[in-house]
Amino acid sequence: MNTQRSAIVERESGEVEAGAFLASMIEYSDDAIIGKTLDGIVLSWNKAAQEIFGYSAEEMIGRSLLVLIPPGRLAEERRILAAVRRGERVYHYETVRLRKDGVAIDVSVSVSPIRDHAGNIVAASKIVRDITDRKQAREKQELLDRTTLLLQQKEVLLEEMQHRVLNSLQIISSILLLKAQAATSKEARSQLEDAHHCVLSVASVQRHLHDAGHDGLVAVPQYLTELCQSLSDGMIGDSRRIKLVARVDGGDVDSVTATSLGLVVTELVINALKYAFPDKARAGEVLVSYDVTPSGWRLVIADNGRGYPTRAGSPTKGRGLGTRLIESLARQLDAQVETQTGPNGTSVSLAHAHPIVRSPELSATV
Repeated sequence: MNTQRSAIVERESGEVEAGAFLASMIEYSDDAIIGKTLDGIVLSWNKAAQEIFGYSAEEMIGRSLLVLIPPGRLAEERRILAAVRRGERVYHYETVRLRKDGVAIDVSVSVSPIRDHAGNIVAASKIVRDITDRKQAREKQELLDRTTLLLQQKEVLLEEMQHRVLNSLQIISSILLLKAQAATSKEARSQLEDAHHCVLSVASVQRHLHDAGHDGLVAVPQYLTELCQSLSDGMIGDSRRIKLVARVDGGDVDSVTATSLGLVVTELVINALKYAFPDKARAGEVLVSYDVTPSGWRLVIADNGRGYPTRAGSPTKGRGLGTRLIESLARQLDAQVETQTGPNGTSVSLAHAHPIVRSPELSATV
């Protein structure tokens, strides 16, 4: 008899300890653990529920959980309770609930039926986890993924556009050259040749700008040096004793400024190589220099060729397409143009009075 009584006491003591342990787990869980009747009336309310929703246990026990549900989601609670009455469980259902202060929060809800000793469903246990931060992080990642995809698509479109633009410029250049060769008027031929070289200038700049400016900024030393190398390869080669020297001390500029600088350099270098050295056997040099100072920058394209005729100190070469292009680009760059010419050569400089971030000097003979 004593043995049986001891066993009963021991079992009851174990049940008490297990119950206390379970109650402690519920009370100190990071998730809201709520007991409710099959009609949605709160039976128990742990500390996490208070922290998440702002209501104390005294405020919520005996009260309907509908106070936590936004008006547009009341049907959710009815569906969940219906599922519990059927003995079903609801796992990690993501929805929205209201805090005491009226702020809507994103939550994950799991609901399980509670049975009595006879197996009858008498209540429900609801576990609620605040997933606001997690959902925001997920939405940010989804936005980042979509943005990355759009940027990749943009890159593909830009590549295609660049390819089409360069092809179109090559076609236009070829047409202008054919028209120039077929022209009977010397003036018309000269104008068509100038237009041909202007188109070549644009094509050359676009090609080098595309390679240099993927991050939105263009490193001027590398950009202008490679551009001059391309012009040298295309117009000098091994057949002429002319050097094209690039001496560039500059920083990074935006793509619009880089485009204008490249067009100026290409136009003036082509003019120098075409007109400054009529004697193909004569040695010569064309210098492209770009310097940055505390007050701004200065671009100079100079040659030691024959120069061109002047009248009253002003060039009389005429305001052709190339001249008008340089003047237009100078206005875009907010730069002052100065031209000097004589029997020892021609120098055209553009000066811009605003500081630019410096980068190491790059000097090369191309």
